[in-house]
Amino acid sequence: MQTFKNRGESMEIPQKSMPKKVIGFNHLLISYIARNVMEFLRHFSSVFANCEIYLVLDINNDRLLEFVLLNVWLLLKDSIQRLILWSNELRCLQRFGNSTILSDCPSLRFVFSNDDIFPEFSSDESTNVTDGQAMAKWLFSPRPDGVPKVLKCRIYFDEEKWSSKINGLMAAFYTASSRANFIVVICKSSNYDFVVPFDLTNELTGERLTLKNANNNNKHFLLIRCPISQDENQWTNWEKEAIELKLLGKCNTIDIAINEEEIGDGLIDGTSDPSDQRK
Repeated sequence: MQTFKNRGESMEIPQKSMPKKVIGFNHLLISYIARNVMEFLRHFSSVFANCEIYLVLDINNDRLLEFVLLNVWLLLKDSIQRLILWSNELRCLQRFGNSTILSDCPSLRFVFSNDDIFPEFSSDESTNVTDGQAMAKWLFSPRPDGVPKVLKCRIYFDEEKWSSKINGLMAAFYTASSRANFIVVICKSSNYDFVVPFDLTNELTGERLTLKNANNNNKHFLLIRCPISQDENQWTNWEKEAIELKLLGKCNTIDIAINEEEIGDGLIDGTSDPSDQRK
């Protein structure tokens, strides 16, 4: 394994924790997992703890996701600020973690998915939690600072499925007794002429639930839950920020893209301890 300082210039992997003057990084691509990689991540953990991480998951194998959850996710979760994932990855993270795995990331504010992940509700708590229900749990877990959480998603629903999803959200809003601030940016994959904007209020919680076209932008819908009395300028800025949200940050980006052939040292089958030093 090598780490790169500039294009074409490599450095040896660090053998100890990072100096205190290291406060961040640009882009960390993890395409292979072995003992020395895990040791490097542990050496880097003090840096992770002091910066906001943009995490990209590109793993389509359940066993690999379990390994990442148990060995990498726990090192990063407290610092993840932006997460890019697919629905199968969210389902696997729930299976190997729990249904609140996103809510357990205290810094997480932005989630992007290109794969039909949309918040949904179920009155049957005994059923397995779907990716949509897990997303709803995260969106409805308020941040202490009151800043809205943001889900940016691309959906491929027909009219019947859209009606089912949005009616469930509306029903949950009408019966809500606690507040939640969020913005869902829905990237249109077709004309969606059947989508009807609305503006609802819940007097008990003092909130609005609004569905509208993004201002001067026919490519997105905005689903917004916010206080009835609000700072209009602040929310306008938050909406603009959500619409313009880029997939990758300019710094502190970690991209985990691996397949089973790229797990070394017997780690995936448990024949080697990830904490062992590579000889």
